[in-house]
Amino acid sequence: MNGRDYLCWLMNQGQINAEGPDGYLRLCEIMNSVYFVSLVAFDENRAEEGKALREEWGESRGDILEPGTLIPYTCTMLEMIVILGRRMEYEMMDSQFEAGTGKWVRELLENAGLAYFRNDIFDIDPEYSANRIRKILSDIIYRRYGRDGTGGFFPVTDRNVDQKGEELLIQMNNYLAENYDIC
Repeated sequence: MNGRDYLCWLMNQGQINAEGPDGYLRLCEIMNSVYFVSLVAFDENRAEEGKALREEWGESRGDILEPGTLIPYTCTMLEMIVILGRRMEYEMMDSQFEAGTGKWVRELLENAGLAYFRNDIFDIDPEYSANRIRKILSDIIYRRYGRDGTGGFFPVTDRNVDQKGEELLIQMNNYLAENYDIC
């Protein structure tokens, strides 16, 4: 599996601009090197969906990936954000908010505070940027964000919802229902 080709394919799936000062190549490189850890029941299903992107990529190239080529055996955070963006797009299909996977991926990056780390910002202080990105991703993985989801992918204002204890799919549904009035 060619890592650079796969990274570009993932960025294309998430409609993430790679090049230029306002691109996110460096952010995506780091996100693709940080592995998701499932700490809440059923989040492993999202991780499996993320890993399935590798097979989809192989099929798009006419390759058949042999078992064991899916190293690492867990989903990366870039794969996770692409999967979540696709899920959001699916949930919003046929609504007034249908906008493509890229819209949702950008929203997730914004919510988590990752959208700040464009290539031009990264170039100013690469070490700080890389460390900060890893810290944000770690906080998301280990659920060190606000009870309301602030600092994670799915912040809500509903005081009765504890986003930290919910699986990502429930967090997403809480977020969409609150912010897009779909229920």
